[in-house]
Amino acid sequence: MHHEIITTGRELLEGHTINTNMAWLCRELSAMGMMVSRSTTADDTLSDISAVLQESLKRHPHVIIITGGLGPTADDITVEAVAKVLRRKMELSSERLKELKEYYGCAHLDSAQRSQAYVIEGAKLLFNSCGSASGFVVSDSSMIIVLPGPPKELHTMFQNSVKPLLCEYHKKHHHPSSYPSSYNRHSQEYLVCGLSESELASQLESFKHTDAHKNHLAHTHIGSYASLSTSGGIRLKLYSNTLTNFHPMLAALRCHLGDHIVASGSGNSLATAVVKALKESFQTLAVAESCSSGSLSAFLGEVASLSEVFMGGVVVYSLAAKEKLLGLDTNMLSQDQGVSSRTAALMATEVRKRLCSDWSLAITGWAGRKTDDNRDDNRKKTALCKENIGEVYIGISYSDHIRANMASKHITTLHDHNVCVISKHYPSHLQRKVIQRKAVLEGLFALFLLQKHSPLFLQSYPIEDLYLQ
Repeated sequence: MHHEIITTGRELLEGHTINTNMAWLCRELSAMGMMVSRSTTADDTLSDISAVLQESLKRHPHVIIITGGLGPTADDITVEAVAKVLRRKMELSSERLKELKEYYGCAHLDSAQRSQAYVIEGAKLLFNSCGSASGFVVSDSSMIIVLPGPPKELHTMFQNSVKPLLCEYHKKHHHPSSYPSSYNRHSQEYLVCGLSESELASQLESFKHTDAHKNHLAHTHIGSYASLSTSGGIRLKLYSNTLTNFHPMLAALRCHLGDHIVASGSGNSLATAVVKALKESFQTLAVAESCSSGSLSAFLGEVASLSEVFMGGVVVYSLAAKEKLLGLDTNMLSQDQGVSSRTAALMATEVRKRLCSDWSLAITGWAGRKTDDNRDDNRKKTALCKENIGEVYIGISYSDHIRANMASKHITTLHDHNVCVISKHYPSHLQRKVIQRKAVLEGLFALFLLQKHSPLFLQSYPIEDLYLQ
């Protein structure tokens, strides 16, 4: 069951407008279990829209959805293009004339307004409750659905008219068990963290080639895409046309990937998973940031219920701020310029104590070359920074009762300490924002594993590589 989307508009091709309609329609159709096999953008010309539609019809998709070009302006020629390709007449609709007069509040329409009243022969109109441009459906070798371009109009028309139409179309033309529809689609989405895309691909390959799982995967499609900027991990999505073996396969995959799966369902993020774990255990968090420049707090701040568990945070970028706000020793800071395992450990410990939280997360390091010309000993800092870009230290501190709880859990090797520090060395050619983001995600994933007392923590960060205090 294949669907194609055609979006129209010169503004999309020039990059002035982001093609949100295409992304939104793909998500909606995917949620209904309907596969989009191709998406194309056409210019606002009769020849271009006609050519793209003709090419699409040659591939015989079940449904073609076209957006844009239904308004009253000179470049709104989608109706004419569809009529030309299908070789059908355009008729002036008295029903549409009446609707347009009511919409514009006038007894006489000008030529531009009147142009919206022309309908393709045999087309079914779709009511637009948010604007003047009516959508329509016309059947040929494929079902062609034409929708207005403004997002609010498109979303409303799709939800009210197109969604029920698509479900009915699939029921009528295909046996219910042979197609994915809104009432028998089977899909699951996971958020995977702590693995690169290549590492996840390797894990999935080993899972697929295990004899015990081959039957489970016979009717299942697995897709993944990186979503680091929004979710902090890789989204793994699984689709199946049948329930047979689907749930056993999901259970086997969860076992295979273990605690690398931090959340299930759409819309979750690594920050959401951390906050959820804190809420479930009635624990709190504080943060101290240096090279991450507040990006850790900003990422956490995207979670709506953060206020229930977040005590607060400090951005201590300069050595003076580390001394004044966290009480760190001036002599110690001058020795390592505030970038060391010891500094990260003290930052985490002090912010936890001062804000009375159960957990704390601290990040310090060298994220970029640029330095402040007004700082003391600038030459030394600049030289050190250039040599050590990408060197980051992530401190995690926890209260006495959490430390005691660790003694009876998997991470027994940490239960004599109140803080551990993970050292990372990211490639020096990476941009400042990339290093900052990597450090934030690394710290949150490590915190997530510690919250769960997961054995994966020491698999990811061996005890001999940790700085303990």
